[in-house]
Amino acid sequence: QWGGVLVGGIPELNNQAPILVADAGYMTEDELTFGAVVNGAARAYPHRILDHHELANDTLGGEPVSLVNCTLCRTGVLYSRRVGDDVLDFKTSGLLWNSNKVMMDTQTRSLWWQLTGEAFAGAFAGTVLDRFPLTVTRYGEWVAEHPDSDVLSIPADDRYTYEPGDAYADYYGSDDLWFPTFSAPDAIAAKTEVATLDWNGEQLAVDVVALVDAGPQVLSIAGSTVAVVPTGGGARFYLAGDDGLDASQLAGAEAGETALVLADGSSMERLVSGQSFWFAWFASFPETTWWSS
Repeated sequence: QWGGVLVGGIPELNNQAPILVADAGYMTEDELTFGAVVNGAARAYPHRILDHHELANDTLGGEPVSLVNCTLCRTGVLYSRRVGDDVLDFKTSGLLWNSNKVMMDTQTRSLWWQLTGEAFAGAFAGTVLDRFPLTVTRYGEWVAEHPDSDVLSIPADDRYTYEPGDAYADYYGSDDLWFPTFSAPDAIAAKTEVATLDWNGEQLAVDVVALVDAGPQVLSIAGSTVAVVPTGGGARFYLAGDDGLDASQLAGAEAGETALVLADGSSMERLVSGQSFWFAWFASFPETTWWSS
């Protein structure tokens, strides 16, 4: 088991009492977690908790944030809760669009797409939430990279065991979807996990399993070059700009939270990206470019 430290913050899980961040002694090295760093403060949001509660309103590094997890499309996104002069609190609305969560702010009851962060009904219709980078990885890798990271404590809720992988185990172990969705190309399995990038009006989806097998890749999007580097459970994207970059240059590179540092000392900034099942991403971005080895 792996340790952690308490550095503060009181997240509020969806429809639950606030819980504390705490020592991470209950975590195992290979379990999946969402990892976030905001203003230098690092926090792990374990899948074993967020797969049950789906949403956490939090303050991280002094910034009000909400980690919104759609279990049906395997998508976690870290949004800012600031909209102009307002700080919003979010909850699950109970509605779905293409099997993707629709969330609602409690202040105005506006409805928001979980995958894109855009409000489509209510006072904030047309507003798009700012988002922060989020890493999907194994806890051992996360705490090795961020030894001062804290982690959510197990909620005092006897409805769940909170064992790793017990939430939605049948759903994730099956090729079937529980609710109707728009059709995605049959050549790609609907529940293929893809790392995703929406950049300058174009979109890119990368098969996570294929990326792990093939190693870091150099790809193109919207006239720019990006490096895609696998993590323990997902991927990070880094911007190389218009300069030529060869995959061989990624050997020995250090893929960090904010930048990819190459062996020659040059660096590439990290881009805010996402991860989801293929069917959910395709529904929002049918013109996306697909990569698989």
